Amino acid sequence: MSEFMTVSTSSPWEGTVGYSRAVRAGTHVFVAGTMAANTQGEIQSPGNPYEQTIYAFRKAEMAMQEAGAKLEN
Repeated sequence: MSEFMTVSTSSPWEGTVGYSRAVRAGTHVFVAGTMAANTQGEIQSPGNPYEQTIYAFRKAEMAMQEAGAKLEN
């Protein structure tokens, strides 16, 4: 695995704002821009903060896995 990599998504904001869902730098993985919106920008589970949190954590977990990390890390 390389020392530096980015994990991109199909988020409508990623290209406009200029961020990556996750960045791996050496042994560190940083996750950003994760919210309860699908790839079309639609908010999931409106009015249900618990389900929105679960959705966001799942997105973060997938990005971490792609960068070679786990939630346990």
